Amino acid sequence: MADLEQQLQRYADEVEGLVAPSRVRPALRRGWYAAAAAVLVVVGVVVGLQWGDDESDLRPLDNVTTTVPTTTSLAPTTSEPEPEPEPVFVAVPSVVGLFYDTAEFTLRNVGLVPVPEFRTVPFGDPQVGLVIDQTPGSFSEVEVGSEVVIVVGESEPPPE
Repeated sequence: MADLEQQLQRYADEVEGLVAPSRVRPALRRGWYAAAAAVLVVVGVVVGLQWGDDESDLRPLDNVTTTVPTTTSLAPTTSEPEPEPEPVFVAVPSVVGLFYDTAEFTLRNVGLVPVPEFRTVPFGDPQVGLVIDQTPGSFSEVEVGSEVVIVVGESEPPPE
């Protein structure tokens, strides 16, 4: 019986010396990750040394030829002057009765340049801020970039 007790005691001492499996796994995982990272670094260094040391990539290719033009004159080859481009005409849109900003947008949208002039209208008149007149008139044919004078109503001061 003493023999059995000694054996049990020996087994108990061995079990106490062992580390629990749950504590072993994270340590093994950390070691595996570290080993994998080290392998990747070594592979990267080897590949970099193998391909990065090759100076033949920096030399020009032997089979490439360059051609330099022989003419240095910038003058046109024809002696005839180039014809002027034909002017482009547009119909002047009617902007009478529109607010100034809308009239300006409408004219610029077709390629015309609005030129505002202000005319005083009586206080409280509904034409304040509106286009009262335009020159050239609506639907006249003019060249793109032409000026269109638009007369905008401006209120006189309020009566005292």
